[in-house]
Amino acid sequence: MSSGAGPSRPKYALQSQQHMHRASEFTNTEDVTIKPMRYRQHEVPVPWDDRYAPFLKKATLLQTARMGWLDYDSRLISALQEHWRPETHTFHLPIGEMTITLDDVSCVLGMRTDGEAMCLNNKDVDWKGKVGQLLGKEILELEFKGKGRSKILLKRTWLKNNFSDLEIDAPDEKVEQYCRAYMLALCGDVLFTEASGDCVSALPLLLLEDMSVLDRWAWGSRVLAYLYRALCKGTHKKRKNMGGCIMLLQLWVWEHITVG
Repeated sequence: MSSGAGPSRPKYALQSQQHMHRASEFTNTEDVTIKPMRYRQHEVPVPWDDRYAPFLKKATLLQTARMGWLDYDSRLISALQEHWRPETHTFHLPIGEMTITLDDVSCVLGMRTDGEAMCLNNKDVDWKGKVGQLLGKEILELEFKGKGRSKILLKRTWLKNNFSDLEIDAPDEKVEQYCRAYMLALCGDVLFTEASGDCVSALPLLLLEDMSVLDRWAWGSRVLAYLYRALCKGTHKKRKNMGGCIMLLQLWVWEHITVG
């Protein structure tokens, strides 16, 4: 005989998280005002130099780097965020379900979506030594956050103050060091943004150690996975900030959804 209890409900069964979803505020309260989500938006603090182009091209990040400043539409992105379902990783819209795909990442940002996974192990890394080795600048203090101090952060102001003056006749080694700083800032301010703060993660340095093999990594796949994670976190009704590659999200909306 059946015990009557039935099978347990999966944690992420469709709409099982509705009570915590941002969109639930519209149905639970008659008179409600929901402010748009806030997004971290900074210009890359390290100035562009044409000598960086070969490295960015090899990593398939050149198209993104050359897009420049994009003014994010917080109301548009917030409205779309309210239709995101963490259970299916899709937007539930009146016209049906839609989502951002690897093909979109490749077409919109020009990034490679195949290659080796960007799995980083920062255990037992001497970060002050690593920064000094790969960037050529001594850093006196790093910020550590997260569980087990898993987030290693560099101040954007430190990057700006130390990597804004690349000489015309700089040797190749120094050009590579400054390019690493630029790519680090691009990762922190465009591709893998945190929900808030004025720092960038030092973790991508582990990918930039050998600048001759930048094309081995699946940059686009990592960017999309990170954005999915940020969208899932952003659906929580108490969440006020959102990270991830907002540039990709907004360009995708413009490309696929008619607004107005």
